[in-house]
Amino acid sequence: MDPHYFMSKSELLGWINDTLGLRLTKVEETASGAIACQLVDALHPGVIKLSKVDFNAKNEYEMINNYKVLQDAFNKMNVSKHIEVAKLTKARPLDNIEFMQWLKSYFDSCTGGAPITNYDGPGRRAASKTGDMKGQGGSRVNPALSGLQQSSSGGRGGGVSGRRVSGASGA
Repeated sequence: MDPHYFMSKSELLGWINDTLGLRLTKVEETASGAIACQLVDALHPGVIKLSKVDFNAKNEYEMINNYKVLQDAFNKMNVSKHIEVAKLTKARPLDNIEFMQWLKSYFDSCTGGAPITNYDGPGRRAASKTGDMKGQGGSRVNPALSGLQQSSSGGRGGGVSGRRVSGASGA
């Protein structure tokens, strides 16, 4: 079995927070689908339309829209992953942990396990439907990005584009 499925909650949260410049404390904070959308944006710049993603989604219908954006991106990239939206939007820890473990496995299969270090998470969230996350899980300053020049990819940077990964595509 894939070792990513044995990652702890704190390891997953550390990865998400470091990659996206966030301060999440509970894996349930990923239930809206917006975090998954942004992780895919970090990995494959331009595939996710962040202007359609609501980082402050509270209602199920708002969350469903985020998962539609994510599923559309998976379809474009030929990633055959069925997203169990009804389970994930209920914000039960186990369901969200399992989905984030799968996403971490997919992410590592694309990057060879290397972190993406020059992604401007707060800047990308600012371009989303409702702006950056409100409340305690929102942006933190990433010292590694202080003074970072915008890349030629419009400030997205750090992505892995054009790769198709089949090893992590199912679950």
